[in-house]
Amino acid sequence: MRTAVWRGPAHPDRGFAHLDTALALIDQFYTGGVTALRQLLHGVLVFGMEGHRLAYWNSRTRRCVLTESYVASADTTSESIALTLVHEAMHARLAALGERYRDGRRAHVEVLCGMAELAFARRLPSHDQLVAQASHQIEKRAASEEQFASQTAYEAEVRYLRSMAKEVGVPQWVVSAVLTVKRALSRRAA
Repeated sequence: MRTAVWRGPAHPDRGFAHLDTALALIDQFYTGGVTALRQLLHGVLVFGMEGHRLAYWNSRTRRCVLTESYVASADTTSESIALTLVHEAMHARLAALGERYRDGRRAHVEVLCGMAELAFARRLPSHDQLVAQASHQIEKRAASEEQFASQTAYEAEVRYLRSMAKEVGVPQWVVSAVLTVKRALSRRAA
């Protein structure tokens, strides 16, 4: 499995160690192991410090992106990373089957991905807490389509960009310009 970790300032080696252990768990307990995962994902990239998401499936590059803040967190376990990879692999599987991740269907897709996590969690040793977490996430995802709407994701991204810009001293007009360009490019791509 191709993996790359952006080496940020805090705990640069933790990313690879967590990822290696997560992939070993997948190889041992996931149906088809890493070979099956490799058929769905072209790779895994650990990159970014977003606070509004832990991971996402990039359909253009067919890569799972895990945020550095998630992987490097002391609260993140290798098991949780393995569950996340299984979740994102289900996104890849659904995309390969033609399921588009669009408003009005996102909660359904997230529930299916959560069910893949749950099935995998049940195979892991000492899985009680992981099963409970996966079950809770499924209930949460099923409760509201709004939490996955494009506008909700956009607003979270804007809040994140504005807070990061403020933190590093970038003027807010620069953030506004970046968002304007991004909107123009996404309209053009659609």
